[in-house]
Amino acid sequence: MQRFPIASHRRGKGFTLVELLVVIGIIAVLISVLLPALSSARARASQLQCASNLRQFGIADQMYMNAYRDWHLPAFWGDNYNYNRTWPGYYVFRKALSMPVPNEKTTFGVNNRCYVEKKWYCPLANRGLTVGVDPETGIQYVPLNYSYGMNVEGIDEDQYIATLPLQADIVNFPQIQQPHAATTPADTIGVNSIHAFRRNQVRHPAEKLFIADAMWIIINVSGSGISPGWQGKISAYSVTREDSGQNSSYNTQRTTAWRHKGEVANVLFFDGHVEGLRKDQIYDARNNLSNDRLWKILQ
Repeated sequence: MQRFPIASHRRGKGFTLVELLVVIGIIAVLISVLLPALSSARARASQLQCASNLRQFGIADQMYMNAYRDWHLPAFWGDNYNYNRTWPGYYVFRKALSMPVPNEKTTFGVNNRCYVEKKWYCPLANRGLTVGVDPETGIQYVPLNYSYGMNVEGIDEDQYIATLPLQADIVNFPQIQQPHAATTPADTIGVNSIHAFRRNQVRHPAEKLFIADAMWIIINVSGSGISPGWQGKISAYSVTREDSGQNSSYNTQRTTAWRHKGEVANVLFFDGHVEGLRKDQIYDARNNLSNDRLWKILQ
C-alpha cells in the first residue's frame, strides 16, 4: 500500500508586536546604560595617555639635568620669546623621546624644530593643527604649541615690553638676562639668555607646576585666571573654548587648558610625578585668585 506523507500544518510562530517592542525597549535601556560607561572609559583612556606623555617629558627633563649640571629643561632661549626656540626643540629632550633632531633632518628638522609626532599630543587637544611632513620618512608632524605648556612664572621676558604685565624676575633668576649691546629697553636680554630654573631654585618641587595641559607652549599664572587673564583677555580654557582665536575675547597664549572630565588639567611637577588637578585647585574663580604656591617657584 502506498503511503503519502502527512502534510504538517504547524507554522513557525513569529514575534508579536508587543514582544518586538519589549526587545527594542530592553536594547534601548542597555544602550543608555552602556554609552555613558563607554564614554567615561574613553575619556579616562585619553587622560591616561596624556599623563603618560607628561611622565615621559619628566624623564627627558631628568636626562637634561644630568647633562647640564642640574638645570631643568629651559622653556625658551634667546633675546626674546619665539615659539620655534622652545623646550620641545632641545636636542636632549628630543633624543630622550626618539624624536628627530634638527641636525639630523636638514629641511624638516631645522624649519620645524619643535614639531612632534601627534602621539605626543594630549588626545583631547582639538585646536587646529598645522601638519608638516618629513620629506625623508613621510611621517606627519605637528607643533606641540597647543597641547602642553611649561611654567615660566618668574623667568618670562615681559618686563621689557611696556605694554605687557611684569613677569621676569632678574634678581632671583639672573640667568634670564645675559646683557649685550642694547639699543632699546626691549633689547636688554642677551642672545644667550636662558629661561630656565636650576634644581636648587625650585622650592618644594613636589608642589610646583612644571608642565601642564595648555593652549600654548609656555604658561604662567596670568594665563590661569578668567580676568584679567593674559593681556587682559579671558584665559580660563575648557575644551569648548579651544578653537577661540586671538581676535576673540579669549587669549590662547600662556594659558592653561582644563580638557579632561570634570575640568581637570594634567600637571607634571618638578619632582617628576603627574596629577590631574581640577580648575579650582589651579585657579580660585570665586576670589579671582591663582594658586601662587603652585606657580611661583620661590614660595
